[in-house]
Amino acid sequence: MLEEPVPTPQSKFSNIKIWLLRIIIAIVIIIIISFMVSRVHVAYYYGRARGSTQCTKEIGDYTKAIQLNPQDEKAYYCRGFVYAANGQYTLAIADYTIAMQLNPQDENPYNDRGIAYIRLAQYTNAIADETKAVQLKPQDTNPYVNRGLAFWELNQNTQAIADETRAIQLDPQDVYAYNTRGGIYGDQGEYGEAIADFNKAIQINPLYEHAYCNRGLMYYRLKQYAQAIADETMAINLDSQYEVAYYNRGNDYLDQKQYAQAIADFSKAIQLDPQDANAYNYRGLAYQQLGQQSQADTDFQKYKELLSTP
Repeated sequence: MLEEPVPTPQSKFSNIKIWLLRIIIAIVIIIIISFMVSRVHVAYYYGRARGSTQCTKEIGDYTKAIQLNPQDEKAYYCRGFVYAANGQYTLAIADYTIAMQLNPQDENPYNDRGIAYIRLAQYTNAIADETKAVQLKPQDTNPYVNRGLAFWELNQNTQAIADETRAIQLDPQDVYAYNTRGGIYGDQGEYGEAIADFNKAIQINPLYEHAYCNRGLMYYRLKQYAQAIADETMAINLDSQYEVAYYNRGNDYLDQKQYAQAIADFSKAIQLDPQDANAYNYRGLAYQQLGQQSQADTDFQKYKELLSTP
């Protein structure tokens, strides 16, 4: 019978290195899961446009109106609004600009062009437009809410909170201002203030899914997982296509080691937004915890591909 070879000092050292490597990998995974913070969701709200009640026709109708009367400011403004609603922000900006030139005292094109700039991540331009809208109509809450959002995107949170607070002073029922200010407070780690604002938004509009989603995010950060899951579930019940809520709830389940539920939610998030790199990454972690390494590796690879795509 062959004797088992006595490990040489080199082989002992190799074994120690392997075990140390495994321990380090395990610790890294635990840290990643422990410190995962769901996205702060600005994407749900990119400003409040005024054209929704004024502009109810098709692009072709407004183009025809412009051809008949090139000085028709409303036709340019409304065509810009429809372009923006279709995601054609550059075309929208061009039409809003002409509307401003035809009527420099109308605050609506400034307000809505500011929103289009926000959608294009041109936040300084957005702030300039919303500031002009504020000057033209100081009692209108919309430019304050929108400018606050642009300040937030630039991490100028003091100015952002000031704008959202002013909007609330002008209209204590402005659900968007409470929701946005709550997000800013959450960014600053002021979770109690954030939850209070989301509570107020829900009180004003119990069907406002974004406030539930964002309040759930605050509960997640406070490790109050039952409340977090309840809020994200409510958001999903209100909007079954709400990708962000599935993603957040997946994180809630992942932290609670409910890996099958986490995989289901991340899979739904990926179905709704196949470009969500983080959803692949965290689904991979859940697969890994279940010992399904092949599926995990596939997700990790997809995560890396999406991150490397401009």
